[in-house]
Amino acid sequence: VPLENYLLYRLSPAIRELEAAYQNDKKNTREKASFAIQSPDGCMEKKSGCRYDQARQCFVLCVHFTVPLVNAMSVNGKAAIRAMKDLLDCIETELRRMDTEEIQLWMTTYKKQREIRKFMEESGLCAFIADGSILPREGDTGSPLESAIPFMSPIELRTEIPLASGEKIIGMGIRKGITVITGGGYSGKSTLLDAIEQGIYHHIPGDGREYVLTDREALKVDAEDGRIVESVN
Repeated sequence: VPLENYLLYRLSPAIRELEAAYQNDKKNTREKASFAIQSPDGCMEKKSGCRYDQARQCFVLCVHFTVPLVNAMSVNGKAAIRAMKDLLDCIETELRRMDTEEIQLWMTTYKKQREIRKFMEESGLCAFIADGSILPREGDTGSPLESAIPFMSPIELRTEIPLASGEKIIGMGIRKGITVITGGGYSGKSTLLDAIEQGIYHHIPGDGREYVLTDREALKVDAEDGRIVESVN
């Protein structure tokens, strides 16, 4: 899973850049080759854009390739072959640039996330927010807010999680049951709830919410302003 996501994270921008270069020429749209690939996000989960084929023991990258046409009627074979060669060259170039230390970081992060989830299940926690996490997002981009204040857990809810490596991760553990989050306006209630909501997914290194994890079966229920929530389990 971390390798699938890392490959998509690195290859997708390069392929989109190649696509933009092809679309910038003066030809008719259908006379141009075009490429489309799944956009990566901050979640480190199974995706259709890149997957590992166990039977063939290889990674499969899914790219939608629209062949160029001549007079919008027949395939321009030479242009199609040239575009495919450019695509393969682009992929090979990016593969050669990949950093093994960065790959190792993604794999280690994913392993820690799974260890934390196991601890949560055994300890009756439904959510965990690690100290130092960056919860606010930069506008609508999904990227961590650069000027954000790192999260710090209250002493009463502070939880220490030991990992197999000997490292310990400290943060706020929310136990199963009823927990109320309260505070004044713009104190971070919604930001915290949004992070907990997204905690059903694993997140990539650099997202800021790498160790913000929530029970996979968690659901979000909203009440319209002025209405109450009742008759729920």
